[in-house]
Amino acid sequence: MENTVHFYYLRNPQQRRQPIGCVAIHANADGTINRGVSVCSWNDNFSKKKARSLALTRLALADKGLNIKFGKYYGEACSVAGMPDCPFEYSVARGVQPTESEYRILHKPGE
Repeated sequence: MENTVHFYYLRNPQQRRQPIGCVAIHANADGTINRGVSVCSWNDNFSKKKARSLALTRLALADKGLNIKFGKYYGEACSVAGMPDCPFEYSVARGVQPTESEYRILHKPGE
């Protein structure tokens, strides 16, 4: 399980089916996770391939020990386009506690 990267998509709360971002997570031996997050700009058309690629690139930065706030990419506020209640403070995060849904993803039966 530790070497597996899992992906899931962030969706617009007003239009539940519209994806607006991607999260890549990787479990650490201590139970924490590394996370890379990509969020689509209002000016872009969402692309799953591009979103996964950006999230994976940011996950690689987390694996190197970096934590980067969203502010570097999106201004000072954590509220990014389409996500007024953004659950993440960082677009690149190392050694953070998984959310409840991430915990379920990481501990699927049979893994």
